[in-house]
Amino acid sequence: RHLPQIPSEEEVVNNRLNIGQMHYLQMLKIEELTLYTLQQQKEIESLRAENEELKQLRKELDILMEMVGNIGQ
Repeated sequence: RHLPQIPSEEEVVNNRLNIGQMHYLQMLKIEELTLYTLQQQKEIESLRAENEELKQLRKELDILMEMVGNIGQ
């Protein structure tokens, strides 16, 4: 299976795709993958921040649960 818009080896051999065109297609894919990677990095950072917030909320909940347990005793 090949990347979309990138010809297979067979197509390159049979159609004699020129190096300039192949280089251009590769540069388009590199740009596309770079933008996708940057988008993923932003999402990772957002998820990490959310995870830290949830950890803090869990700590606060544990403290409150302990306080409620102590009141009942």
